[in-house]
Amino acid sequence: MNDNGSSPSKRAGKAVTVTDIARAIGVSRATVSLVLRGSPLVNVDTRAKVEAELRRQRYVYNRAAANLRRRTSSSIALVINDLSNPFFAEFASGVDEALGGRGYVTLLGSTGESPERQQAVLSTLMEHTPAGLILSPAEGSDTVQLRQALGANANVLLFNREL
Repeated sequence: MNDNGSSPSKRAGKAVTVTDIARAIGVSRATVSLVLRGSPLVNVDTRAKVEAELRRQRYVYNRAAANLRRRTSSSIALVINDLSNPFFAEFASGVDEALGGRGYVTLLGSTGESPERQQAVLSTLMEHTPAGLILSPAEGSDTVQLRQALGANANVLLFNREL
């Protein structure tokens, strides 16, 4: 808590930004960014100062904003039919392990074999702009609706069913 009782991680209800950190300790936004990326170009003392301020203000890295800037993502969406099915549970575990070993995070959705639920899951997951999608289509999936939900540039791997 600050002296005024508010959390240091918020400015009037907003998340702490790189600019907030930079201003608080008198360095540039670029310096803070370099520290966040682990660059060796930052002086050891400056790095320690930035890292201390990041902790003090409870800075949380905004991966979504970074993905927008870089137009890339470190996540892959995995949409399966039934998480309670041992096959799909094992498949999801294997995919997550393989992707994790390559620096990706798996975003998991389960459709319960419902095309309507599948549309909702896909719409939400695609808002996170994953680098790709691994999909086991729900029975009765509409190809046109799937293409609309995924967008033109989606990298999709279908398994378990054809469309």
